[in-house]
Amino acid sequence: MNHFTREISFQPDYSAYASYRTIDRHEEGSINVANLQDFFRQFGTYLVEQEVFAIIRRIDTDGDARLSFEEFADFFKTQVNENTELIKPKT
Repeated sequence: MNHFTREISFQPDYSAYASYRTIDRHEEGSINVANLQDFFRQFGTYLVEQEVFAIIRRIDTDGDARLSFEEFADFFKTQVNENTELIKPKT
């Protein structure tokens, strides 16, 4: 995961919100084990449910086993360039 966050932060069109939306493909408003597992599979990384849950548990601050945008952005803030835009756009 750390390699992925560092790699993506150097992309010119990177934003935490765009990354979050890519993983939350069904626009559920949170990322769960299935969303994250599907995301990794798209890139040829096959993780078992326990491995994906461990990633979510590391980032999840409220203990609901799902990642809100705020939890996701807070984690990325510690992993990427400090100048990276993390604000969720107003809709």
